[in-house]
Amino acid sequence: MGPAMDVREGAVAQVALDGGAWLTIGQVGGTADHSYSWASPVGGYVGTSCTDYTMPNPLVYNVPGGTNTLAFRVVSVRGVDCPEFVTNMTTPVPGNYDRVDEGFFIDDVTLTTTSPAPFPFIWTGAVDTDWHKCTNWNFGVVPTATSNVTIDQTAVNNCEVYTAVASCASLALSSNNANAWGLTVRAAQSLTVGGAVTVTRTGPSVTPVGITLGDATTNGSLQATSLTLVGTGAAAKNAFFRNERPLSLMRINGPVTIQSGGHLDLEGGATGGVLQIQGNYSNNDDEAAFDERFSLVTFWGGVAQSINTAGFQERFGAIRMAKSANGLTLNAPISLRTATALQFAAAAPIGGPFPGGRIFSTATNLLSLESTVTATSGATDNSHVDGPVQKFGPSNFIYPIGKNSRWRPVQLRSILGLATDAFTAEYFPISAYTWGSNMEPTLHHISDCEYWSITRSAGTANARVALSYHNTYSCGVTLLADLRVAKWDDVTVPNIWRDRGNNGVTTTAWGGYVPTTAVESEFGIWTLASSSFENPLPIELLDFTAQVEDRSVVCKWSTASEHNNDFFSVERSADGVVFQPIGRVEVRVIVGP
Repeated sequence: MGPAMDVREGAVAQVALDGGAWLTIGQVGGTADHSYSWASPVGGYVGTSCTDYTMPNPLVYNVPGGTNTLAFRVVSVRGVDCPEFVTNMTTPVPGNYDRVDEGFFIDDVTLTTTSPAPFPFIWTGAVDTDWHKCTNWNFGVVPTATSNVTIDQTAVNNCEVYTAVASCASLALSSNNANAWGLTVRAAQSLTVGGAVTVTRTGPSVTPVGITLGDATTNGSLQATSLTLVGTGAAAKNAFFRNERPLSLMRINGPVTIQSGGHLDLEGGATGGVLQIQGNYSNNDDEAAFDERFSLVTFWGGVAQSINTAGFQERFGAIRMAKSANGLTLNAPISLRTATALQFAAAAPIGGPFPGGRIFSTATNLLSLESTVTATSGATDNSHVDGPVQKFGPSNFIYPIGKNSRWRPVQLRSILGLATDAFTAEYFPISAYTWGSNMEPTLHHISDCEYWSITRSAGTANARVALSYHNTYSCGVTLLADLRVAKWDDVTVPNIWRDRGNNGVTTTAWGGYVPTTAVESEFGIWTLASSSFENPLPIELLDFTAQVEDRSVVCKWSTASEHNNDFFSVERSADGVVFQPIGRVEVRVIVGP
C-alpha cells in the first residue's frame, strides 16, 4: 500500500471477463487512520469498528476456462461516515481520494496461464486505424504470426493494414451491437493468416461487418486456411468479405463457406475480383449471397474439391481449373457468365502452373454456360468437363466435354435461335451399337467405341453438329472423305442410324471436326460413321501388348466386337505423329466360351 490510508479510506481490486461487469476480487481499508499491511492470508470483510477489509499478499485470482479477454483494475474508495464508506466499498467509485498526497500503489501484476493457446490480441483502435501501431491493441503489442486476433464491437475504430505487411495465427471479426468495425487491407499490403478467418454478425443490429481488400485505387491481399461468413439470418448479407479488384489477391488454402446471412462480394465495375480456393466452396444461404459478376474463381491444388449449395443453382463469373491432381465435383448446379467463363490450365496461382483438372457434372448438378459465354480455353485429356454441359445462346461453341482421361469435344455451328435457347452435350466412350445396328444404306458402319448425346434443353433452336474425331481415341480414322456424322432416329419404326453427311472436315493436331451437311432440326444420340470399309471405327480394343524378341517387336491384341471388318493394318511411327504401314493381319474370329 501507499504511505498510509486515513480514516474511512480503502482500495478495491476488480476484474472484468469478456467485456462484462466488474467483479470485486479483493478489498483493503477501514475506519481508522491505519496502514493496512496485507496481514490476512485470505482477505475480505473484518468486523472491526465500523468495518475493516484486508487483502492477501499476493492477491491471486483464477480466471475461468474459456475466457477470451481479461481486464484488471484497482480503485480507491473513501467515505464521509461509516455507512457511506461501507457502501462505497461495496460499489466503489473510482478516483475518490480525500487527499492528493495519499493513496496506494501496485508493485506488480503477474498473469500465468496453463492454456497452450496464445493470448487473444484484441483490436481497440484506441489511437487510429493502423494495424501496426501497438497502442491500438489490448496488450500494447502488434500481433505476430502466432497471435489470435479479434476485432469486435469493443473497438472504437476500424482497422487497416496499410503501412507494412501483417500476419496472425487466426482472425475473428464480429459484432453483437450497433458497432461494426471492419478490416481493410490496402496500399499494396498483405495479411497472412496461418489459420481460419471468420466473420460473424449477431445481435439485433444489421449493420454489416467484414473484410475489404483494396479500394478504388489500391490493391491488397489476404491468405488464410479457411473463410467462414455468418450473418444474422437468411439473405441478411451483413457478414461480408469484399474483393472487387482483379489485382487484389484473395487466396484461401482450404474451404470457403457462406452461412446464413454471409456475403461474398467479388463484383466490381467492368472487372471483378479474384478468389483462389484450395478447398470446398459452400453457399448455405442463397444465390444473392455471392456477388460474382466479372469475377474469377480459381480451384487449385491437389485435393479433391466440390461446389455445394443449399439446393439452388450457384452463379459464377468465371472458373479457372489449376489443379495438380484430382478434380472439382459439382454437388449443385452452377452457371457461368463471362466471355471466357471456363479456363483450363490457364495462368495459375502461386505455386503453379498446374495442368488444369476435370470438372465432374451430372444431369442434376449441371454446368451451364450463359449466352454471354463465347468460348472456353485450355481443355485437354486431363482438363475437361466429365459430364454434361449446357450452353445458351446462338453463337458457335465448342463443348469442352469428355470422360475419364479422354477429351472428346463437340461443336455446334450456325445456330438458329435465341439467347434463351440451349443445347446440352455429353460424351460417352461406349459403342454406338448399344443403341442399335440398323442404319441407312449410305452408311457402311458406325463407331463401336464412342457416341455423344446432344439435345435441346431449352427452346426450339436448330444447329449444325460437328463431331470431333481423334487420331487415337476414335478407333482409327483412315479416310476423312468417307467419314460421316450419324444420328440415331428413335422416332421412326424401326429405329435407324441416319446419315447426316460430311460438310468438310477441319483438322487439328490431335484429329479434327466432321460437321453435318445441313443445319439439324432433330437432336439426340450422335456418333461417327463411315460410308465405306475405311475408317475402322467399329474396332473395340480389349487389350494390346508389345514385347521385344531378339531385334523384333511382337504385337498381340484382341477386340470385343467387330462389324464388317476384314483385316487389320499394322503401322509404326518413330515420333508418334507420322505412321507408316508395315503389315496386314487378316481377321480371326474365335467362337466359344
